Parts: sequence; C-alpha cells; structure tokens
Amino acid sequence: MKERKHLLINLVIERRRRARLLEKRGRQMIWACVFLLAGIILYFLYSSIRIYTLQGDIRELDAKIESLRPTLNYADQLQKQIDALKPRLQLINKLRENVLIWHGLSLELQRLLPLDAWLDNVSFSPAAGGNIQISLSGKSLNYESIGDYMLRLQSAGHYQSVNLKSANLTKIAEREVVQFQMELQTIPIEGGSQ
Repeated sequence: MKERKHLLINLVIERRRRARLLEKRGRQMIWACVFLLAGIILYFLYSSIRIYTLQGDIRELDAKIESLRPTLNYADQLQKQIDALKPRLQLINKLRENVLIWHGLSLELQRLLPLDAWLDNVSFSPAAGGNIQISLSGKSLNYESIGDYMLRLQSAGHYQSVNLKSANLTKIAEREVVQFQMELQTIPIEGGSQ
C-alpha cells in the first residue's frame, strides 16, 4: 500500500506542475492577447490620426486650388486670346516682309519712270508662284516715253513680263497727253507673298 501512496503523490505533483504550467501558459496567452490588442488599438489610433492629418492636408490643398482657380481661368482666357491673335500676328509679320518688298518695287518703278511721264495709280497683288502682279496707270507727254519706260522695266531684270494694256491720247487743260495702263509680273521673290 505504501507504493500506491507514493504513486499518488507523484501524480499529484505532476498534476500541480501541469496545472501551474497551464495557468502560466494561460497568463502568457492572456498577456499576448492584451499586447496584440494594444498593438491593434495603437495601429488603428495611429492610422486614424494619420488619416485625420491627411484629410486636413487635402482640405488645405483643395482650398489652395480653389484660390488659384480664378488665376487658372484667367490664364486659360489669355491663352485663348493668344491663340485667336496668332493668325493676325502671322499676317502682320507677312505684311511687314511684303511691305519692304513692295516699297522697294514702288521706288524702282518711280526711278525708272521717264521725266515726261507720271503715275496716277500703282496696285500690287500676289500672283501664283511667289510672283507679284503690278498694275500701273499714268500719263505721259508722248508715246515714246511709254515705250522707253517699258524698255527700262524689261532691262531692270526684276520683271518677267511687261504688258501695255492701253495707251490713248487725251486732253488735260488744253494739252494732249497719252493716258496708259500697264501690267507687270515680277520674277519670283523669296519671302514675298504666295
């Protein structure tokens, strides 16, 4: 019988050891759950604070965007005005180039004119291939001056055709003059109107 007591005693110690071990493991599990729960709560708390601060930053940025919206709208309006004015600016630049060319042609037409002739009207118009069509009308004291003018124009080297359209004798203040009309076409001019 003594042997049995000894066995029972050993089992009691083992049971106590197991109970303590289970109690210790239970406490460890409880502490692990508490720490895990505290970690989750801290993570959610940090995330909430971060979300709140980000929402504040987003509200500030939205307010800045709204404050800049009138400036952006004004810039868009200015860009539309610039785009609308670009064709005009191109036309002005092209006219500026052409004015220099046409002014030079006007001076040359005047320089080649004989002393006993004068021009009443000179008009320029663009022709195909970069040429310029020039229409002249004027008066001369005789037909020879008109012929001389045509020869001077042809020998100048800037005109590919010089055509006399009409030459009629008329009177101005009891003096007979020859009224004439001519058409000229320049050789192609670089940078001229097309």
